[in-house]
Amino acid sequence: LEMLRRLKIFNRSRREQGEQEISIGIGINTGKVLSGNIGSEKRLEYTVIGDGVNLASRLEGVTKSLGVKILISEFTNKEVCKDFITREIDSLRVVGKQRPVKVYELLGKDESEVDPALLKVLPIYRSGLAAYRDRQFTTALEMFQRVAQEANDHPSELFVKRCEQMISTPPDHTWNGVFDMRTK
Repeated sequence: LEMLRRLKIFNRSRREQGEQEISIGIGINTGKVLSGNIGSEKRLEYTVIGDGVNLASRLEGVTKSLGVKILISEFTNKEVCKDFITREIDSLRVVGKQRPVKVYELLGKDESEVDPALLKVLPIYRSGLAAYRDRQFTTALEMFQRVAQEANDHPSELFVKRCEQMISTPPDHTWNGVFDMRTK
């Protein structure tokens, strides 16, 4: 969150100088990793490796398509949800994994850090997500349209498109609401 606050200040000065703004996405996961110096005598590099790091990297990569700045895994959300405001975004199956993972947007430390328009419609978003998962696509569509309109919310716009697709071509009985990531 502090990185994004500082980036906003930095981008303000870039705009004033006529330069293009910098945009970042952050993926955070909680899990076991191997950390240490890896390499040879000629070149050592301190790094971390493991499934936990790979998932964080996948989350960072999907922030842009989901239209969020900070995406955290269900494992991280479990650790921080009492201290931060988060919202569930999706259930994803990342490349190379069979088990889907729920992903959440980290919105802020408290309500003062969250866009007031989004805060106002957050319960509607959550109800829309529940309706979507319950295959009530018309109901979910109406809710996501409202959130998208009132809060200019990219994840809701994404679910509007998904709901329209599900209404025109309903999923078969095996559909479980999981979105399969096709790229890293």
